[in-house]
Amino acid sequence: MNEKDLETHLGLLLSRTLSPLRRRPRAYPHTVLVGVSVKWDEEHRVPLLLQLVTLADEHVHAQAYELPEGQLMGEQLIDCIRELLRRADAMPPARRGIRQVHVVAHEASSLLALFPSAVTEARVEQVGKAHHARLERVKREEGTWDVRLVELAGYFPKTPLEEIARTVGRPRQEADGPHLTELKRTALAWLVAHAARDAEVALRAMRDFRQGVLAEWNIDVLGNRTLPAVASAIFRLHFVRNGPAPVVKREVVRKVKKGTGYRDEPRVELVFNGDPNVRRMACRAYWGAQSEAFRRGFHVGAFAEYDAVSLYPYAAMLQPLPHAGTRWVRLESLAQVEEHEGFGTFTFVFPRGTRYPCLPVHRNGVRRLVFPLQGTSSCTLAEVRLALRRGAKVKVVEAYGFKPGPRERDHDVSRYMRHFLEKKAAAKRGTLEYATAKLFANALLGKLAEKMHGSGLLDVEREAQLHGFGPGLGAAIHGSPLLRASLKGPPDVGSAFAPEWATLVLGQARALMADITARGALLVSTDAIICPEELDLRCEGLDALESVGSGMRLEHRADAVFIARARLYALLRRVEDVGPGETVLGRDDTWAVVRVARQGTSESEADFAQTLLACLREGRDVAPTRIRKRRLTMEAAVREGKPIHSLVQEEVRTGFSWDNKRRLLDRDSKPFTQSTDTAPYRSLSRLEAGERQRQIREGGARPRKSRVPAHKMEKALALLSGGRSVREVANELKLARSTVGDIKKRAGLGTVESEEGGADA
Repeated sequence: MNEKDLETHLGLLLSRTLSPLRRRPRAYPHTVLVGVSVKWDEEHRVPLLLQLVTLADEHVHAQAYELPEGQLMGEQLIDCIRELLRRADAMPPARRGIRQVHVVAHEASSLLALFPSAVTEARVEQVGKAHHARLERVKREEGTWDVRLVELAGYFPKTPLEEIARTVGRPRQEADGPHLTELKRTALAWLVAHAARDAEVALRAMRDFRQGVLAEWNIDVLGNRTLPAVASAIFRLHFVRNGPAPVVKREVVRKVKKGTGYRDEPRVELVFNGDPNVRRMACRAYWGAQSEAFRRGFHVGAFAEYDAVSLYPYAAMLQPLPHAGTRWVRLESLAQVEEHEGFGTFTFVFPRGTRYPCLPVHRNGVRRLVFPLQGTSSCTLAEVRLALRRGAKVKVVEAYGFKPGPRERDHDVSRYMRHFLEKKAAAKRGTLEYATAKLFANALLGKLAEKMHGSGLLDVEREAQLHGFGPGLGAAIHGSPLLRASLKGPPDVGSAFAPEWATLVLGQARALMADITARGALLVSTDAIICPEELDLRCEGLDALESVGSGMRLEHRADAVFIARARLYALLRRVEDVGPGETVLGRDDTWAVVRVARQGTSESEADFAQTLLACLREGRDVAPTRIRKRRLTMEAAVREGKPIHSLVQEEVRTGFSWDNKRRLLDRDSKPFTQSTDTAPYRSLSRLEAGERQRQIREGGARPRKSRVPAHKMEKALALLSGGRSVREVANELKLARSTVGDIKKRAGLGTVESEEGGADA
């Protein structure tokens, strides 16, 4: 965590902490689930069909509705649901006069788009790109109806409907596309069956997921908005014996959202009562994964991509974690680092020529880590021990640690991970049980260091329209930085906040991958590496992973690799060597692209493969301009003043620029025909100096003119004329090498060779 965020939120970070959950989250025992699917004519933005489905004793009851007016009011939707449930004899019981229904959609925005004004018909909560909503209650003769909308993508955000359909045993009927309008005219029954199957798939997936969690954990997933929130509830209710630090009961005042605003509400909570220095250091050392390219360009040879099996769950099992009774001590020497677990701030210097330094350094204002040869790092002791094995000279600035005992080794996170990894291993790949076990194992760690910032944009737009203002106030507010800042809710952290645990697990994962990477990888990206196929990966990190059941799994073999930067790369096979059944994303007469990573681009995998093949044929960047289509979420629609669920088209072009995390040894190398090695920067200041020089070369900045005293100028010229190198003169006169290089150029004393971090770095 950077220092600015740490100081800004220090009071919050020193008060909130994870503690066991004493009672289960809110449940909805009397609700009835209804699946929904809406089919649209995308070209003319006209709804073709609304399909509702419910299950009664495994019998599917479906009802389709055409919408000649193209719109639907909230009350009309509730009446449609009432009609379906009455026909299916599945009416929800009335509890205190209220009948409750949860409507499940795979993509809720398609349903919200039916309303003339979605923000007034329903109170919408957007979580990521998923939408959950609550319609205004409606009174009918049989009682008051409380209808809530749940989006399946909120729990399985990266899982397409086709894959969900396979997991519930109801293969999807392919019919989506621009021809749906024609299909409605010529084969309405087929369109209805297609829509009914989509609604049934969403309904069955939610029902099976909910029943499975209820049966095993007595937790209703409808009381949580995301799968990580469900994982947090399971963990706190069934696995946590106590948190990472001592707690004490204290009356506190929290900002609680009421309507469109926040109000102070006093309450008694268990708050953090541990060592504030330990908590502060845990937050300071919390970083993400390592992602670096050690070679850039197009390289022909035998390569392989390996993936660490469930890296973070297994790293959590390997890493001892503290509990409320753990005794922390301040570390004063490197000898203590060897026998303790913890984190701290250290200065370090790796030997010159080290190819794979492993201590992270953060740059203010830049959201990525770098790994230089020297500097100051806030990191975990696991990473420091690895650096020491690589010959680094390390000094302790401030560090805290604990000696792990049986309780720290058999900790709550390890028991949680072990349970879900065993369930994953026992389940059949491709089933809902397998998918949920895998997601639960990976979802928890993000909750341990969750930070939240609420937004009142939808609430303000809703209240404005309900009180007579036309649509557009939200867009106007978003256009003003001052007004936009006023909509931000107070900062908060999640209920499972345990930065000590999150920092130690992520540091252990970085150390494991750094050890494996140092065997000779060309690239590391979180839990994956690309390396020569014959490379022996055996090391202490791999042994540790295999000791708990993990390892490095071969994902792809390749005859060539293209690396633009850490998260933009491709693996290629010669066309004649493509095996039967091997996935091919694109091919030409010579190469077949079998794997791509394309962060920072808007192209599909197939389009990116074709773009790369064209660039390789031409030997230069010929990436075409493509049209990107994106579906507007509720918040995006309010910000841009457009209807929800509408498609927006934008021109985009893939860029292949270097990420500047490391120094290119040959910066003139052409990436589509050649490759060049890279080296770590000596220090953060060298990296920044190199970036400045690049900006100057590209015309984005002007050179800084530094004034050199006359006596130093004369001395520098004399030394240079006498044959001394730029480096020697700079060190002797305490000048920047770029300054001495400029003096040499202006004096016409010869060409200045490129030096790391210097004028031509």
